[in-house]
Parts: sequence; structure tokens; C-alpha cells
Amino acid sequence: MKIFKLSDIEKILDVDYEIEGKKNFVFKNISSPDDSSNDSLVWLSDSFILDKDFPNILAKVFILSYENKSKRLSDNSTIIRVRNPKLTIAKIAKDLFVSHSKNKISPKSFISDDVLLAENVSIGINTLIQSSSIDKSVIIGDNCVLRNLKVGEGSEISSLCNIGDDGFNFINDIDLKNDYEFPHIGNVIIGKNTKIFGNTYIARGVLSDTCIEDNVNIGQGCYIGANVEIHKNVQIRMGTVVCGSVKIESNVIIGPNCTVRDGVTIGKNSMIGMGSNVLRDVPQDKIYLGNPAREKDKNYKN
Repeated sequence: MKIFKLSDIEKILDVDYEIEGKKNFVFKNISSPDDSSNDSLVWLSDSFILDKDFPNILAKVFILSYENKSKRLSDNSTIIRVRNPKLTIAKIAKDLFVSHSKNKISPKSFISDDVLLAENVSIGINTLIQSSSIDKSVIIGDNCVLRNLKVGEGSEISSLCNIGDDGFNFINDIDLKNDYEFPHIGNVIIGKNTKIFGNTYIARGVLSDTCIEDNVNIGQGCYIGANVEIHKNVQIRMGTVVCGSVKIESNVIIGPNCTVRDGVTIGKNSMIGMGSNVLRDVPQDKIYLGNPAREKDKNYKN
């Protein structure tokens, strides 16, 4: 097992990180406090104190915040102080313990000749990609269907996603025996460092594009309709349905199993509670919840 030291993680730490104790520490793995060994790197939230909650912990190297009141348990231990320990440990885990194969494309997937692939792209088993552009360092899971799509650098599409097919859009006409399906000629644009979790459907635009900007997370089993605009740093939790032509501004959080009616705008920095049914516009910096969703009353208690 590989041995890691300060030089292996220093680029990930805050510029102004502080070390209490030995700087020549080593570790071989990352673990929770309860499962740690002598070779573990462990992080603690501010709700835990080393000498109080884990006086007999085996680990010797810890990542804590500046506010954490813990002290070193022995002369052989090391505390690394950073602003956000959870984020730091996540970056260390991804950098040191997640394999990054270059151009790993399953031979059981089909990539059509009109697809543009950048370097360091990973594509899983039984995935179909047509008429798309995939930027560098993108990860695509198994059993996906991707068409009419542009994906930005560092984004990830998990298994069982269908992105870039038509959405549900029919026109009623009394002179027609059957409803007429409106053709979709737009695309889906996904920005950088965005993650689409598994079993999610994102419809291509009708006349313009469906656009998802940078640093967006869309949870498992979501539906995103045609011509939706999702701005930066939005989180949409699992099981949510966003109907067509919705505009979700930056830093919005939408809880699990919500429905957002077509044409609605949700203002920046707002939050939608789980299970809500959003039928009208939500102003910025508000919390809406319920069916139909209404602004959270000042006397509401969680």
C-alpha cells in the first residue's frame, strides 16, 4: 500500500494551513474515527473533540478546523488546521484514492463518428453517444443514451441517464385525429464541473437549447424539461421534476421530490422545501415549501 506524506496533500490544503505537531507524518488511508488505524488520516467536524469523544483513537493524523477545540493526544500525533475540513478531506480522497484512467472508453459502448471527444474522457459499458461534444476529464457511466449534447470540462454523468432526446410536447388541434408532436431541434448544454446523478432524463431544447451552467448537481431520478435554464451552483435533489421553460437562477437549492411548473422562475439564493409543488415564480432569497408552495412563514418551525 502506498505511503503518503505532507508533500502529497500540500497543494490541496489552504494556503494558510497550520500544523500542530510532526510535519514528517505519513498515512496510508482515509477513514472515519471509529474505523481508523495507525496509518489513517481522519477529519472531525467541530461537534467532536478528540480527547473527549475519541481519547483512544488509533489514528495519528487529523484534519480539523481552526475553531475545533481538540488538542493533540500524544507527541506522535499531528493536527492540520484548515477552514473547511470536510471539503479538504473530500479533495484528498479524490486526488489520492480515486483512479483516473486516461481515455477509458468501454469497447461495449457505441460512439458515433460525429462525436467530438477531448482527452481524459471515461465512458462506461453499453453507453450510446451521438451528435455530441465531450470536453476533457468528463466521466460518463454505464447504460447512458446521450444525443445533441455538449458537456463541459470536469463534469460527470452517472449511469442510466438519458440526455438530449425529445421532451413531452404535443399540440392539440380539433382538426387533427391525433395530437401533433412539436419537433425538438435544440440541444442540451452542460457546463463545467457539473454532476448529473443516475437515472435522470434531460430533454433537448425545442427551438433553443436546454442550458445547465457550471457547478450544478442534479440528483438521482430527476426530469429536466425542454428549454430549462439552470444557472451556476444550483442543487436539485433526487426525484424532482422541472417542467419546460423553467428558469432556476444561481445558488438555488431544490429539495427531493419537488415539482416545478412550466415557465416558472426561481430567484437566486432561494430554497424549495422537499415535496413542494411550485406553481408560480419564487422571488430571490426566499424559502418556499408546501403544495402549492408558499413562502415560509416567519413563525414556521422545523
